[in-house]
Order: sequence, then structure tokens, then C-alpha cells
Amino acid sequence: FGDWRIDGYYQYGHNRDLLRYDDTLRIDRIYRGIDSVVNPATGEIICRSTLTFPTDGCVPVNLFGAGSVSEAARAYVTEGRFEQVQDVTEHVAEFTVQGSLLHLPAGPISLATGINWRSEAVENRPRTTPAALASQTVPPASTQGYRGLPSSYTGAGIFERTAVNYLQGRYEVAELFAEAAIPLLANRTLLQSLTLHTALRYARYSGSGTVAAWKGGLDWELNDALRLRATRSRDVRAGSLSERFDFRGGGSVITDPGLPGTPTYPIVATRSGNPSVNPEKADTWTSGFVYKPAFAPGLSISADYYDIGIGNAISVLGVQNIVNRCQAGNAQSCALILRSSTDGRILFVRDMVLNVAGIRSRGVDVEMAWRQRLSWLGGDESLAVRLLANRTLAMSETGITGIKVDRSDQTGVVGGAPAWQTNMSVAYRRDSLQLTLQERLISSGRYNAMLASGGIDNNHVASAAYTNLRGSWSLRQQPGLTVYAQVSNLFDHNPPRAPDWTFIGSAPTNESLFDVLGRRYVIGFSYERP
Repeated sequence: FGDWRIDGYYQYGHNRDLLRYDDTLRIDRIYRGIDSVVNPATGEIICRSTLTFPTDGCVPVNLFGAGSVSEAARAYVTEGRFEQVQDVTEHVAEFTVQGSLLHLPAGPISLATGINWRSEAVENRPRTTPAALASQTVPPASTQGYRGLPSSYTGAGIFERTAVNYLQGRYEVAELFAEAAIPLLANRTLLQSLTLHTALRYARYSGSGTVAAWKGGLDWELNDALRLRATRSRDVRAGSLSERFDFRGGGSVITDPGLPGTPTYPIVATRSGNPSVNPEKADTWTSGFVYKPAFAPGLSISADYYDIGIGNAISVLGVQNIVNRCQAGNAQSCALILRSSTDGRILFVRDMVLNVAGIRSRGVDVEMAWRQRLSWLGGDESLAVRLLANRTLAMSETGITGIKVDRSDQTGVVGGAPAWQTNMSVAYRRDSLQLTLQERLISSGRYNAMLASGGIDNNHVASAAYTNLRGSWSLRQQPGLTVYAQVSNLFDHNPPRAPDWTFIGSAPTNESLFDVLGRRYVIGFSYERP
């Protein structure tokens, strides 16, 4: 069809994952074993419940000190096997047409258009073995002869803290899209070329209806050395399978303003998906330049400013926010809470995925690349230097409460972004040998952006720098064979201290930013058949 190209394809994919937890922890037995006393008759340490029920089989659990839990105690508080089998299935079909639509004085209009259909399905099947354990619940501690069991666990499943994830659902999306590059002007003074880039995409999602995404941008090439660019776009993201259909149970800790004294205690909570959650919508502005100076062959410098605002962000309210909103009189939040009919304590909170937040991100991306041929050692040599840097100016979230929190410059608690992140690499190549030195830098920051001055003794997190070294050698005697070695975190730098605590344990630093493994080595080879 002349300079037109037509493509079409259908793709099917299926993936199955199996998670298995052997010897899962029983809530009823761990609290029974912790409540240990001295047997007045023998002087031995026994479970309190054994004084009332001598044949209950309880084994005392000592939680103090490494290795303090005996093998007998471990065997007593663990039982059975928990499994999760997850199947994810995807069908994708697409038909596209691309080519030149019309020739303008500045050049031809390039057009690409097409249709896409996608179907995604997920099914997660949790299973407890033996099956009889799945239906067992925790009886009241008062009937079992021990103390200390939180009231919220009474009547709950004995494996309440196991990562149970019930997930089943399917959705479809049909899309119609088109993208064009329209040359407006060419070969003018200070205007080598001016091109308009446009794009439009309509998508219809089952469960949340139709949404449009679009883009408009200008690319202005002044000369061979300098190019300016700017883009305005509306971007969308639909809810994932997990955000639409997930249902998982677990524990949480809440502070209850609805009871005298505002007590803090553990509860049972679920996170449930929402098949009707609306797509996120983001308004994005970008502008920048690319500079390739004639006086420095091989050098390229680019910088881009970005401003991204997301509305209807897909998230959850959070268990504590639901409790607080209910206390403030919000009936919808109260409907997600179940309280005990005896003491009024919260037994259960359902945390549903909703369009609840607004997110704003602003910053500058900088890239510099330089490559030059050399003759230092008289061979076929080259040196390449590349620098990537990001300056975060804002990273804020406005939740359903209307409170805006800017977490830029937060490197302690997970969820923020460093003010500066840089990644620089220097690569030297001579014939079949290549050596690469990489340096990654994370600037210092705040531990928690929500803590005001004086609200914490030390709200500062130190900077971190990591050096990686890699070498590779392509063997001439065996074409296609390359051997390599790499050292990560060459100087074995420890991560800065930024401790945090969650329901499942503590962490000494922000593991999403900092290296927690230390120096490590990799030696290997790759082979590609010539």
C-alpha cells in the first residue's frame, strides 16, 4: 500500500504463581503460650492455662532473647500449611495502520492509528491444609484459662495474620487511537524545523465507562545544535486487577476516638477492591531543550521541567482515616466498621479502594552524554560519560480529608522523594575489553515531612553514595562468548539510619532508596550464537 504499513496481532498469555507457607502461626496458641507462670507444686515454668486444664498440651513461649523460643514451643504455636494459587490470564488484539497522509510544504504528515482490545482476568485461590483448620476460630481466653488475648481476635480465624488474599475478577477495555506528526515550518532563519505532535485515545473500560487521553506538543529545531520542546497532555490510568478485585485480610492497629481514653489496640482489617473505580486522570506539562554544541563533538545536554497533577488518584482511605471520619459523623465510613456488642471495641474495618486522592509532582530531569574515540594505548578505544540527574521540586498528596502533604526531600519514611538523585557512569572500551565505573548519589533529606521543627529530636537523614564497578571481555577465540565481573557497593557503604515500624515489623532504613546488602560480587558469562 505505497508507504503505508498495516499490522495486526493477537496475543494470549497465562501465568500461574504458587505461594506456600509451611507451619503457619496460630493466634490462639501464641497468646496462650506467652501467658506462662511458675507451677506452685513443682516450681517449673508452665502455661497458666495448664493449671486449669492439665491436658491442654500448652508449651510456654519465651520471647526474650535470640533463640529463646524452644523447638517444642515453635512446634506448638505453628501448624498446618497455607497456600495461594494465582492465575492471571490476558488476551490482547490490535490492528494498526501507519504512513504518510498528506505532503505539506514543510514535509509529509506522519499518521498512526488503530484499535486495541484487551481482556484481563485473575483468580486467586487460598487454601489451608488440613482443611479442618480453615474453619477453626479463636475461643475467648477466659474460657481457656489464660489472659492477654486482644478482644478483637475472639471469634476470628486462628490464622488471622496469614496473608490471605481472595481475588477473582475480569475486565475488558477497547481503545481507538491516533497519533500524528505535522511539520509546520522548515528551513527558516532560527527555524530549521517546527513540528506539531498530536495524539488522541478513547478507551472504554468495563465497570468504569469511557475516558479520553490526548497530547499536543511542539518540537522546535533552531539549528543543528539546539532544539526546544514542550508538551501538554491528559494521561489516564485505569485500576489494576488488584485495585478492582482484590480482597485480603490482615491485622491493623487503630486509635479509637469513640471510646473513653481513646485506646489503641489491634483489630482485624480487610482491603477490598472496587470493580467500578474510575480511572486516574493526570494533566502533564513538560518543557525543555537538547543542546549539542559544535565545539564539543559527541556531547549532548538536555534538561526538561515537568509538572504532573493527578486527579481521582486510586487509593484507599486507610483504616485510621475510616475510624476518624466515622467519629466525625460520616455515615459511609461508619458502615465500614463493625463494633463489639459487649464492650464497644472495633472488631473489623473494611478499607475499600476508591478515587480519594490528588497527587502533584514537579521537578527537573537533566541528562548529559559524551562519547569520544581515543588512542591512549594505541588500540581501538573510546570513552563514554553519562550523567542522569533529577531535582524534585514538589511531591504532594491531598487526601480525602483535604490536607495537603508535600513529601519532597523526605528520604526516611517510605513514600517521599530525595531532593536530588544522580547517576553517573564512565565507560572505557579498548578492543574487546570494557570497564564501567558507576556512581549513584542520593541527597540528604528529612526523616518525615509531616513532622514540624521540634516535633522530633532528629528529623534528618544523611546522604548516600554507592559505587559499582564492572568489567567485561569478549573472547576472540570464541566468537559470541563474553565473560564479566561486577562489584556492587564497592566501598561497602552502610545505609543511613532511618528506622520505621509497621504492623509486620521494623526496618532500620528506607529500603526502597538505600542499599541494605552491602558489597557483593557477580562473576559470569554470556553467549550469543554468531
